[in-house]
Amino acid sequence: MNISISQVHLILIFFIYGLAFFSMGLAMLFESGRSPLMANARVLQPLAFFGFLHGMHEWLEMVIQMGAWLGLPLPAWLGLA
Repeated sequence: MNISISQVHLILIFFIYGLAFFSMGLAMLFESGRSPLMANARVLQPLAFFGFLHGMHEWLEMVIQMGAWLGLPLPAWLGLA
């Protein structure tokens, strides 16, 4: 259960990267509701979805890496076993 400093840095990078995209998705979602032009609002909603999806992907990747380093079994629904 030895975790090196580079692994800790990698987890920190995954967390911050995921947080940045999740925050971008949240900002785009709020801006799409505020936009006076309906065309602008429709364009911002897919960007918000992408931000949420990509942020969740990075956080899932972080959890998978942490579980692998700690020797925890992966859930069967991931299909990585």
